[in-house]
Amino acid sequence: MAKSADGQGIFEIGPINTLPVVASGTIYRDSAVGLSSGYARALVAGDSFRGFADAKVDNSDGSAGDKNVDVLSSGYKQVTLSSVAITDVGKPVYMSDDETYTLTQGSNSLVGSVYRYVDTDTCVIEFGGDKTLQASAVSTVAVTAVTTVAATDSTPFGFTTQAQADAIVESLNAVITKQASIVTTINAMLGGLKG
Repeated sequence: MAKSADGQGIFEIGPINTLPVVASGTIYRDSAVGLSSGYARALVAGDSFRGFADAKVDNSDGSAGDKNVDVLSSGYKQVTLSSVAITDVGKPVYMSDDETYTLTQGSNSLVGSVYRYVDTDTCVIEFGGDKTLQASAVSTVAVTAVTTVAATDSTPFGFTTQAQADAIVESLNAVITKQASIVTTINAMLGGLKG
């Protein structure tokens, strides 16, 4: 559920950045901040994560950029993360809104990784920094294999036999499978990197 009041996050302080706030927007202290068309707002799933608000900023009556928000752009933060386990250390952490953490990627925003397990549903995350920005740039690619070309379809592609068509399709499938493997490996590496 999105924030409706200032929070009291427990942070280990990192670098601070200043960002212009969206028109008619309010960002509460401790809210995750994302970008929408270059302006900061309380994070919405899919936003590019930029940090956590250092103080409440009320731009509800203002135009885009009338007010700025200071954000802690990287560091460590103790959070409530449902079902987090000691075996989740190093796994990517995502947010579905400005205060809801999850280990599920889906359409959520990558914010960092599990740094330390604390207790049931509680951990310290390492958030922000270059690794989050880099990992956000790579997403999982859905790959569908090419199906076998039917004999009646081979002539328009310049194949004289079904065997030629099938050989090309087999080669294409091998390339697609390799690309999917590479994307999966890159996502795992970027999502799990530590500063």
